[in-house]
Formats: sequence, C-alpha cells, structure tokens
Amino acid sequence: MIITMKKQVIAVFLLSTLGGLASAQSLQPQIQDRPNILFITVEGQSLAALMRGETQAREPVLSVFGPDNFALRSQRWRYIRYADGYKKGHI
Repeated sequence: MIITMKKQVIAVFLLSTLGGLASAQSLQPQIQDRPNILFITVEGQSLAALMRGETQAREPVLSVFGPDNFALRSQRWRYIRYADGYKKGHI
C-alpha cells in the first residue's frame, strides 16, 4: 500500500487526546510507524513515544498555512497572524 500526502501544514492540534500540543503534520510519521505503509515524503515527528508517555509534548508549535499566514501556540499562549495583517492573541 502506498499513501502520499501533500506538503501542506495542517492547523489542527491534538490537545485532548495527547494532553499537550501536537500538529497534524506529525500524524504522517505516526502512521508510517505501522508496517506495510510506505510514504514518499515525511515531515514532522512520530507521536508514538508521546502516546506511550515516554516523552513530553513539544512547545511551541508553529503552523504555516498559505503565504504569510501562521499560528504560534503553546499551552498558555496563542498568536495568529494573517496575510492581510490581522493579528489575534490569547492567553
């Protein structure tokens, strides 16, 4: 079985399941840990060790979506900047 994913950063965070921040970009390496699955390109880090409780969630998480749009998140802070200059922040 061959599965391919486009090199797009997806702004989804798995806060409730993992108890910490993770980006959907890390799902591909997690799935790739399974036997009989081949990916052409890999970005991110596997979440397997985090799910087993062997490591802690990384902080902060940076997500880029489209040109000049990004979000920087930690457990406590969130900063989002859009290409049109609009900014959002939250504690």
